[in-house]
Amino acid sequence: MAGAAFNNVGLVQSSDPRDSDRKRDYIAEFPATPEFQPDRMCERRQLRMTLDRAIGTLPERYRKAVFLYYTNDLTMKEIGDMLASMKAASRRS
Repeated sequence: MAGAAFNNVGLVQSSDPRDSDRKRDYIAEFPATPEFQPDRMCERRQLRMTLDRAIGTLPERYRKAVFLYYTNDLTMKEIGDMLASMKAASRRS
């Protein structure tokens, strides 16, 4: 980028002397928040794929427990009670 300089917050600003009278235009090279930076997004995607594969190897009852624990904010006691009642209900039918 000829005629451009990086400032201390990772933005590119024009160094063209014709722009001196106008308000400086800033172009973001990286998103402002780390969670939207490409390397972080890629890292999270890879972690999710690894976790999905690992969780997929668990027996079904453990997969359910992990899912309920991390998505519904249930305690292990609540999950145990829920799974026990589901198991009892399936026996009756």
